Amino acid sequence: MTAQEKPEYMDNLKKERDRFVALAFCAADVLFEVDDKWTVTYAAGATKALTDYEPHDAIGKSFLDLIYPAEKAYVASRLEGLGTANRLEPMMLRLAGPNGPTPRLMLTGYHLPDLPGSFFFALRLAAKDEVLNNADDPRRDKETGLLNKQAFAEFTAERIKAAQSDGKQLKLTMVRLNEMGNLRDRLDEEEDRDLQRTLGRAFAQDTGASDAAAKFNDENFGVLHDGNFDLA
Repeated sequence: MTAQEKPEYMDNLKKERDRFVALAFCAADVLFEVDDKWTVTYAAGATKALTDYEPHDAIGKSFLDLIYPAEKAYVASRLEGLGTANRLEPMMLRLAGPNGPTPRLMLTGYHLPDLPGSFFFALRLAAKDEVLNNADDPRRDKETGLLNKQAFAEFTAERIKAAQSDGKQLKLTMVRLNEMGNLRDRLDEEEDRDLQRTLGRAFAQDTGASDAAAKFNDENFGVLHDGNFDLA
């Protein structure tokens, strides 16, 4: 690239970045740009409500430090491969909000090849019945989207510890759906798939976030909840 071509190239690159930022923000509640160490270099949107930082105050913070602690390790593992790919597959997470974990947000990420070391993360509040394809998420049951037994055990330990430090009490309830295995045997493939998705959405709506419920097997589920949870 010649010295004469460089200004035009940089101008086109800036326009491409600005177009991407504008497009991403149209569908997002919060937008972050981070460097290759996941430090926030730009922020826009509802950062105050979701992180307790104004956009300009979020700059210089580690993006991972904005994540709810119980989910930080998992998010970090998902971000590791972003440096060699241009796109991060959508994932659900919660931020460490000013009053505890936020509602679920959907995170998407993108890397512009011509901007090495810069990554763009868009987050939007997820609908209660919104379920991702969890085939690539080792923490989750692929059929319902609920946490599996091991991930639920890790999550509950972190969540209960955090609640106790805030003077709150959480309860763990086991839910048994008798004969669910036999019912599944009588359904065709499509009916069974719809049933499992419905179960996942039902637990997500009743507990406020699908991360508060787990599927252990066809008939046994676990729910972490506060005193206001109504099993009926």
